[in-house]
Amino acid sequence: MKTPGMLKRHALNGAGHIVLGPLARAHLRSLARAGDRQEFLFRTLRDRLASTVAGRDIRLGKYATYREFIRHVPPQGYDFYEGYVKRVMDGEPNVLYGDPTEFFLMTSGTSGFNRKIIPCNKALRMTLERTQRLALATLISEGGGLTLASDRFAYGTRSNRENVNGIPKDYISGIIPHLVPRVLREYIVPTESALEISDGAAKVRRIAHETRQRDVRGIFGVPAHLLHVLRDVMAEWGVGCLREVWPNLATCVYSGTSVQSFRHSLDRLAGRPLQYFGTYVSTESPLGFEIPGHASDPARMAFLPDHVLYSFTELNGTGAPPLALDELKEGGEYLLNLGTPNGILHYAIHDWIKVARTKPFVQFELMGRIDAVLNAATEKTSDAQLACAVRLLQERLDLPIAHYFVHPSEDDEG
Repeated sequence: MKTPGMLKRHALNGAGHIVLGPLARAHLRSLARAGDRQEFLFRTLRDRLASTVAGRDIRLGKYATYREFIRHVPPQGYDFYEGYVKRVMDGEPNVLYGDPTEFFLMTSGTSGFNRKIIPCNKALRMTLERTQRLALATLISEGGGLTLASDRFAYGTRSNRENVNGIPKDYISGIIPHLVPRVLREYIVPTESALEISDGAAKVRRIAHETRQRDVRGIFGVPAHLLHVLRDVMAEWGVGCLREVWPNLATCVYSGTSVQSFRHSLDRLAGRPLQYFGTYVSTESPLGFEIPGHASDPARMAFLPDHVLYSFTELNGTGAPPLALDELKEGGEYLLNLGTPNGILHYAIHDWIKVARTKPFVQFELMGRIDAVLNAATEKTSDAQLACAVRLLQERLDLPIAHYFVHPSEDDEG
C-alpha cells in the first residue's frame, strides 16, 4: 500500500520527467547555437538596462550587437561598479536596473578582506532559479539514480542574517536554499535550522539525527566541506562508510573548487565510486556546469549562453579586444568577463579557463583565479595544478589527503 508521501514523490518524479527532459535537450541545442543565443540575450538586456544610470554612462543603447559592444566597451573590475552598488544599497532606484532588489550577495574576499557586494535584483534571482532547474534537468538526464524528488544531502553556509535597508545580505550559499521550490524542500537535508546551529558538536548530532533514516542518493556541496561534515556524521552513527546508511548514494554534485584532489577520499567515504557532476557558480553569477554524457571529457564544463553574457580576454594577449563565445579557439587560455541582468555588464572576474573543444559546443576547464590568495605565498601556481599534484600524491601513497597548504620553494630555480 502506497502512502501519501510515496504517491506525492511518484507524482513529482513523473512531472519532473515531463518538464526537465525537454529542458536538458533544449540546452544542448542552445550550446550548439551559442553565438546566436548570446546576441539574443544581449538585445534583451540592452533594451531592459539602457535607460539606467549605469546603462546611460556606458552608452549601452547605441550598440546593435554584442560583438560590437565588447569591442568598444572594455571589461571593468569591481572598482568601476562599486559606486553604483553603493547607490543601490542607499536605496536609489534605476541605478543598475529598474526592478526590485531582492538580495545583496557577499563575496568571501581574500581571508575576509576586500569583500565585494553584488546586488541581486528580481531578474538575476530568476536567472539563478532557471539555471538551478537546468543543472538539475541535466543531472537527471545523465542518469546516476537521481530524480526530482530524490532525497539529497546539501551542505552549505548558514545564513548570515544581515540586512541593508530591510534587504537580506548574505553569501550565495546562504541564499541558494531559499530558491528551491517549497514543494521540493522536504527532500533536502539537513534542514536550515540544523545548519544554523553554531555549536559544532550539536550541529553534527542534529544532522546525524535528521539524515539517518533518509534514502540519500546525492550529496551536494564544496568537496572539502562535505568531507569534513560527513566524517563527523559517520562517527556519530558509528559506521565505516556512508553506504551502510545510504545504500543508494551514487552521485556527488560539487562546486567551489576542483574535485580531483578529493575524489579518492569521497569515494572511500561513500564506500563506492561516485558519479561526479561539477557546477561553476560565483557570487556574481552561475557560469556553467559539466555535462558528462555529452563532453569529450566528463570533467569539462559548458557555459550557459541563454542566461549569462560572456566575453574572453586572451590570457597572454597583446591587448586585443575580448572575444565572443563563438570565437574561442581550442587550446586557448582566457580570462573570463561576464554580464548579468543586474546591470553589471562586461565585468572582469579574473577567472582563468582553458578551452578543450569548440565542437559540437565549447567545453572548458577551470584553471583557477588569476589574483587568488595562493600567489601571496610567492608561488605562481593555479588551482588546477594544485589539484593535479594532490591527486598524483594520493595515488602514489594510496592515502587520502584532506588538507594541504602552499609553501614557497627553497629552490632558487623554482
